[in-house]
Amino acid sequence: MHSTGLHQEEVMTRKEYLRKKKKEKRKSKISSISKRTWFLAFFVLLVSCYVIYQYYIYNTKHRLKQTLPDEISSMKDYKIYYVSESYAYDAKNQLKSMSTTSNEKTTIDEGLGISQIYVKNNYVYGIIDSNLVKINTNGKNNEIITLAEKNVRGYSVYKDEVYAYLRGDGVETGLYSINSKNDLSKIISSEILQILVDKDNIYIVNKDKNIVKYDKDGKNESLLAKGGMSAGIIQDEKNIYFVNIKDNNKLYKIDKSTGSMSAVTNTATLTGGYVNMNGYSYMGVYDNSIYYINTKDNNKLYKTEIGAKEDEKILDDNIQILEIINGTIFYKVKGDIGVYRYDISNKISSQVTSARVLEFKAEE
Repeated sequence: MHSTGLHQEEVMTRKEYLRKKKKEKRKSKISSISKRTWFLAFFVLLVSCYVIYQYYIYNTKHRLKQTLPDEISSMKDYKIYYVSESYAYDAKNQLKSMSTTSNEKTTIDEGLGISQIYVKNNYVYGIIDSNLVKINTNGKNNEIITLAEKNVRGYSVYKDEVYAYLRGDGVETGLYSINSKNDLSKIISSEILQILVDKDNIYIVNKDKNIVKYDKDGKNESLLAKGGMSAGIIQDEKNIYFVNIKDNNKLYKIDKSTGSMSAVTNTATLTGGYVNMNGYSYMGVYDNSIYYINTKDNNKLYKTEIGAKEDEKILDDNIQILEIINGTIFYKVKGDIGVYRYDISNKISSQVTSARVLEFKAEE
């Protein structure tokens, strides 16, 4: 019989030792698992708190008022085109669209990096890498057509007419008209901050912040307002509207036919240093009233009836961008995501989309 060379007491002690080591190893493993479990539970708790917080934000007073389904469902349907941030690393912004009566979003093109968008007749116009383009949103492939290459700083579209402002190396600074064959013709030799076009004339804000009127061919120059511009111009059929820094940043209007100028508001609407030259991003005209972002009151939405000179606060939101289509105001709120709509007639505010929107345009 083979012998281990150990006494029975020593053999038993060895077995107990091995059992003890095995038990300690098991306890250590359980302790390790327990630490990982606690860490995972803590992480899940943090994520849950974040989700709950976001849910709370998404259901603030700005969101769709579920208590008024009939009024909201009866609102007119619009199509929203918007530039959205890309979540991919080092990716460019995306162009998307959606209906105001549907949550379904359509990606028109990814990674374009498009900006300064405008929507007209199934086309989205915009600037990509300093080129002016238009994208056919009615086709299967969303064809991108280049209208002007290189150093496009701004543009304006009126019906089928397209005008582009070019400035930079390799181009002559000025305003160009673009025909149906995408040929460019320079019509105004000037540095330009903003362009407006109506059926008869072109209106620009030049580098000296003067408002100047031209015929469609760039001739018959007429000075409407000298200096005094603290922000961009907008128009309706009869008037040009702007903010006059020479008169305490009040809203002013210029009659297109007579050139006469008068104040629209009695109070200041913009603080000094407000340099956004795109007037349509901060005010719009509807039904003989101006709706504007009042930077004197934390960017809240105000209304002033033309001629009455009395201001009325409409929304308490800190608004960054607005656009007025018929009786609907679309707007973006600072520090929030998405596009909202405010129906002027029934005074109801509701959310259109919760996407991270950089800029947007609405089309019926």
